[in-house]
Amino acid sequence: MTKLHSLMLVALTTGMAHATVRLPEVLGDHMVLQQQTDVPLWGWAFPGETVLIETSWGAKAQAKADAQGTWRVKVKTPAAQSLAKGLHPEHITFTVPNENTLQIRDILIGEVWLCSGQSNMDMLLRPGYPPGWCAWYGEASWEEESKKAERPGLRLFDVAKRAASTPQADCTGILPSMMPQPRDATGLIPEARRGWQACTRDTAPDFHAVPYYFGAALQEKLDVPVGLVTPIMGGTAIECWMSVDALRTVDSYANAATTTINPFAASPACLFNGMIAPLTPLRIQGALWYQGESNVGNPHYAGLFQTLIADWRRAFDRENMPFYFVQIAPYRSGRGTQPAELREAQAAALQGKHTGMALSLDVSDVTNIHPKNKRDIGRRLAWQALAKTYGCSDVIADGPTPESLAAKDGKLHIVFRDPGGGLVSRDGKPLTCFEIAVENGRFVRADAVIDGDTVVVSSADVAKPAAVRFAWGEADVPNLMSRNGSPVAQFKALLK
Repeated sequence: MTKLHSLMLVALTTGMAHATVRLPEVLGDHMVLQQQTDVPLWGWAFPGETVLIETSWGAKAQAKADAQGTWRVKVKTPAAQSLAKGLHPEHITFTVPNENTLQIRDILIGEVWLCSGQSNMDMLLRPGYPPGWCAWYGEASWEEESKKAERPGLRLFDVAKRAASTPQADCTGILPSMMPQPRDATGLIPEARRGWQACTRDTAPDFHAVPYYFGAALQEKLDVPVGLVTPIMGGTAIECWMSVDALRTVDSYANAATTTINPFAASPACLFNGMIAPLTPLRIQGALWYQGESNVGNPHYAGLFQTLIADWRRAFDRENMPFYFVQIAPYRSGRGTQPAELREAQAAALQGKHTGMALSLDVSDVTNIHPKNKRDIGRRLAWQALAKTYGCSDVIADGPTPESLAAKDGKLHIVFRDPGGGLVSRDGKPLTCFEIAVENGRFVRADAVIDGDTVVVSSADVAKPAAVRFAWGEADVPNLMSRNGSPVAQFKALLK
């Protein structure tokens, strides 16, 4: 009996004797469970009933439903097994004595990551949408990548888009698509497109591009199954993804957070309630975040972002949960330096522990807010995780960073710390996107040349420069990077 059939049985037997045991949809066939930890299992039964849990790897537990019919228990998971030796599916059986038994099958043990944000995280691998259907969808490298898309150890649970006025206990998983979902004769989305999905050549085009490339890179390096849980909605502001309690701690948002929350995607906390809250019992390894375009011009973003990170760590009961994010790409918005200021606010989160930032400055074509090169972005997120969460010493997560600034002969000398093998121009052309100014003066474009681990910046219009900034224009696509392909992040500095 499949999980869907069991859930139908629950509905048919409501009101008959005791209620049957049932599970949230994220605990289902084909799922990935986080390896080598105590993973929560939870669900519902008749108040006071005992639920017996038995796993195929030998862990056993039991839980008693409380007065509201909710139960929760933890079981220990084993180490993941090598994908090179094939899949190793497991199962878990849930039983209420004298009532019913429910089993979830084809479970893989591996690494589980939450991937969230707005449209750049939402973008699918699938190309070729018909006219009028989001022409910016379709990842630039998909034709090449599609030849390697048979990855049955890579699994996806895409959270159906839902805004809610109060925290929800459950959510739905649907294979993502920007096209209308196919429906059966009863008007329901077919079971084959619901719940957890294994990555195959048929399903891969409907995987989100950034999570896919992240998961594929992790899998290739770690040789274990990877599960991706993706609550995503395009065009949304960060306030939607935070709990009411968290918003109340942020200056200028306390009053807004105490008003009635409407179940629309523009309301504070509505997506936390509808798409994050149902997942919070799930044991995840860490979280990925790609959002910010909808908050350009918001002077409070730095505080909101750092509060969101703390909020999610509290909600998932993991104080040091890894949190890696993408810094938004430059694009011609007509808003001057506001996109750069948003990127600066994002980078402020790096002051916190267990965080990391993947750059997208060099993948932009500036004419499109949605860069088509999601492969590099996904891989750079994976570098963050591999280096900082999994301790892979051969992976370089971050690019060159400025360490000191000095003036000499009317020029500014910026010394970089570069773990990537030396500074280079990505395209072999003169360095771009540098500006200098006198103190408190207007910035002007400047010439820049590489001299070992130093970049020397100057302008005929500025005799005594005191400040420098890099990649601050709204259409700046810089070409300074290290030899290993890691770009330099946007920065600004004042001569001391």
